[in-house]
Amino acid sequence: MRPVGSYRALLAGNASFRRLFAVHAISILGDWFNTIALLGLVYGNTGSPLLIGLLFICEALPALVLAPFIGGVVDRCDKRRLMVSADLARAVLVLGYLLAARWLPVVFVIRVVMSVCSGLFNPARQAALPVIARREQLLTANALMTTAWGVIAVIGAALGGLLAATLGREVAFVLNSASFVISAVLVSRVAIAPARDADAGQRGEPLAGQRVTGTAAARFILREPVVLGLIAAGLSWGVVGGAYHLLVPVFSADVFRAGDSGLGVLYASQGLGVVAGSWVVGRYLSGAARAMKIAFGVAYVGQGLSFMLFANAGSLLTGAAILVVMRAFGGVIMALDTTLMQLHTPASMLGRVFAIHYALFGAVTQMSMLATGLLLRGFSPAQVGSAFGAFCLPVALTWFALMAKSGSSLDSARPESTAG
Repeated sequence: MRPVGSYRALLAGNASFRRLFAVHAISILGDWFNTIALLGLVYGNTGSPLLIGLLFICEALPALVLAPFIGGVVDRCDKRRLMVSADLARAVLVLGYLLAARWLPVVFVIRVVMSVCSGLFNPARQAALPVIARREQLLTANALMTTAWGVIAVIGAALGGLLAATLGREVAFVLNSASFVISAVLVSRVAIAPARDADAGQRGEPLAGQRVTGTAAARFILREPVVLGLIAAGLSWGVVGGAYHLLVPVFSADVFRAGDSGLGVLYASQGLGVVAGSWVVGRYLSGAARAMKIAFGVAYVGQGLSFMLFANAGSLLTGAAILVVMRAFGGVIMALDTTLMQLHTPASMLGRVFAIHYALFGAVTQMSMLATGLLLRGFSPAQVGSAFGAFCLPVALTWFALMAKSGSSLDSARPESTAG
């Protein structure tokens, strides 16, 4: 499989993908406004890394507990209606953050409910993409989605920090609510045809539209080496990523002494890196199984080593520059993770597999954040970050070993669906 056409050609020739891409971009922008404001609100009022960890646990735990149910809903229900409903619910919920100045615990309650809505929306969007785009367009489409994440992260993080510092965090929450409303309108115009798995029955897999039990999905994951490897890699990066997500605001506030503005700079820097990484995927990776697997493992090593360097940065400028490099490797990982998962999973299981993938990754990430908050009581940010970064190296070796033994290729991946 080789990616065909340019980003421009894909956007111009596929109206449904164009709308889904716009939804993706608008949602990211609003989420970054919300993230900068929310992290600043909790850390600024409490000074507690532990509560930052608790905030993210409130996001991850519901998704983990409800993953089998959520995945089943995504696989069986109309994905467009599901995404519209989730967007409209989040548009209302996020306005509840305006009450945080009077009662801070409301932040954690809203975070839990928002997690359920996002747990429905994100797997539905990922499951819809292989139906909207042709199989040979998936790598290009996912690279473009990742590029958008990086570009909007630069804009959203910078503007989010500026908004929080000048107009107040309340403005950021209102804008995030508006972004969900706009997203719902755009999603309502996306044509998502029922997915087809031409030879699913011959492979002993359920046809699209048939009910998939949690047991069947688990058996599929365990017997498909690439999917199992991606989920395992996601779990391991959740351990490291939890420390990373907690240390970024800690470095901005306590090490670099830069506050909300510095946090915006750091997040904008990671956005630039993701853009660079996704560009490399779209420009140089052919989509061949060997190239994609090797690139994934190499990027994993690079991201871990870069994290170790960031943990020892002494200034905002140095830390921001290292984050550009670190997240360039992350951009490669993001695009390849999604593409490989979509290509190796039958349409009838995409919602459940992505729900499990996201839930496990999110849960481990948040538990890692909580552990990092505890570790920071006895160790410096540099010591904690260096230790977690080093963890990436043996994990990458495990990935290479698993892929070497898998013997699978993209030629045996899920057959092409009809593009919308």
